[in-house]
Amino acid sequence: GVGQPSVGVGADQFGTYLGGGIALFWSDILGNHNLATALQVQYGNNMTDISGLVGYMNTASRWNWGGVVQQVPYILSGYNIGYTTINNTPAYEQQQYVYRETDREVRGIVAYPFNQSLRLELSAGFTNLNFYQQVTTQAISLYDGSVLVNSTTTIPSAPDINLGTASVALVFDNSYFGATSPILGTRYRFEVGLNQGNLKWFDLLGDFRQYWMPIRPVTIAARILQYGRYGASADDYRLQPEFLGYPGLVRGYESSSFTSGEFQTDSAATYKTWNDLIGSKILVGNLEIRFPLLGIFGLGEGFYGYFPIEMAFFYDAGLSWSNDQKIRLFGLHSDSRDPVTSAGVALRVNLFGYAVGEVDYVRPFNRPGVGWLWQFDIIEGF
Repeated sequence: GVGQPSVGVGADQFGTYLGGGIALFWSDILGNHNLATALQVQYGNNMTDISGLVGYMNTASRWNWGGVVQQVPYILSGYNIGYTTINNTPAYEQQQYVYRETDREVRGIVAYPFNQSLRLELSAGFTNLNFYQQVTTQAISLYDGSVLVNSTTTIPSAPDINLGTASVALVFDNSYFGATSPILGTRYRFEVGLNQGNLKWFDLLGDFRQYWMPIRPVTIAARILQYGRYGASADDYRLQPEFLGYPGLVRGYESSSFTSGEFQTDSAATYKTWNDLIGSKILVGNLEIRFPLLGIFGLGEGFYGYFPIEMAFFYDAGLSWSNDQKIRLFGLHSDSRDPVTSAGVALRVNLFGYAVGEVDYVRPFNRPGVGWLWQFDIIEGF
């Protein structure tokens, strides 16, 4: 199998950029030996970032085993402009900040299936997290337009994180997946992970999903998800916090949907909502009533009718917190984190087998002055 290759070229005032990637998958006819590889390269502004993965899984016997080696860089950037004085000359200055976290991992995996629906997974490995920051500065004289500064410098970064990791998980799945989301059955994953090194914490994951079809073709889908880092290092500043606003969790709170005007209109309440989305631990609940939009009216043959389009009415709720914070449920604490909720209607379309697109018309109940929002994502139903 070959993933869709990609390549892109761009240019701006900071330089020329080039990027591209491809994914390949190999297997024998029986599926006993499976090899996955992926490579993505992006180059620009004297920086080269490479994402790569090699993974192998052997399923020839009852005990499945394999491993993975991977490197993934995560890049964030910021921008600053203003007026300053350089060598007694008034100047216009612009700066681009680049923050990069590179995750490297070597992991071995063993799985034992008890039957076609239930399996036990064990894994162990080593993880390295490297941090890097740089700033590109350009300054232009306000007298004659000459370039006073054009430089790229490295900023001191956080020290590396080196971890030995191990986890055990119990996984169950007897669900029946339709064209855009599961429509019948049960899925769950319960996992405990241990991380020991210059930081120490353990992960807990509980993800339970149930799908009922009381009247064909209507499905009631419910999920409860809890994930968190626990222990002394759970809130270390080098670890990215969990975020409730991802489209697969609580809809209506994506970071890109917040505007500067929203923070200015009611800054205290908006900042409170934003902070309530972030923590080292999250608890999420989702409820959907989903059905095939054409199939329910008998427009075409089969479950979905002429085209696989699914409509869903949903309600999402989530709560996040950290080690030093209390949570407020049912009014127990007045000085703590509050849940965030939303409701709306979703439309999912199977994009010819390549992906599932979702359009949401959602009302986030914890954003002051914000009504209904449109949201689009490439994501399948939970």
